[in-house]
Amino acid sequence: MQTLNLFKLGATLCAMLLFTACFQETHEGTLMLSEEAKSWIPFNGGETRLFVSTSGDTLDFQAGEKTSFFNTVQIDCKNGLFVAKCRHADVERQVLTFSKEGSPYTLDYLLHKEKDKEGEYDVLEVMLRDENYGRINIIKDVYWTGRGLFGPGTPQDSLVLNGNTFYEVYVSSQEQPPLRLFLTQQQGVVGFVLNQEDEVWTLNP
Repeated sequence: MQTLNLFKLGATLCAMLLFTACFQETHEGTLMLSEEAKSWIPFNGGETRLFVSTSGDTLDFQAGEKTSFFNTVQIDCKNGLFVAKCRHADVERQVLTFSKEGSPYTLDYLLHKEKDKEGEYDVLEVMLRDENYGRINIIKDVYWTGRGLFGPGTPQDSLVLNGNTFYEVYVSSQEQPPLRLFLTQQQGVVGFVLNQEDEVWTLNP
């Protein structure tokens, strides 16, 4: 019996040593968002954005606090014959939310740094949410050292919304639910369509 227990202990120790030897982690440090990427959230926090609909209704969004934080993410893992090597890094995130008290609508801006074997890239995600209807977002590369991963890649030179002209406009649209979102780098979201009636809400210039 004692021999069997010693055998089990030895097997356990060997397994632990084998796992330690076969799985190695390295930390790449802290990766910050580029200044170019940060310009895609053109707000400091606390701003009010007034949108006017085709029928003349108004909706004023109030920005909360603009916050930055870090998450630890896995960059990649390489599996060799006996060793798996994984790399991790702390990456910067930046978040800002616009909302209106008593309204079902919120407008979220999120910037996040990513890195993989192709290079580093910063991604902007802008999401418009209607609690009663659905949501739509734009996901776009705003800075990268390797390859671009997300669209929309090319803006419209100009776009007229409710009589107002906006320039270099990125457009995201979807069929179910039928929503549209319009974005510029200088002004953020400049317009959206929330329902099947195709009523356009436009940023008040």
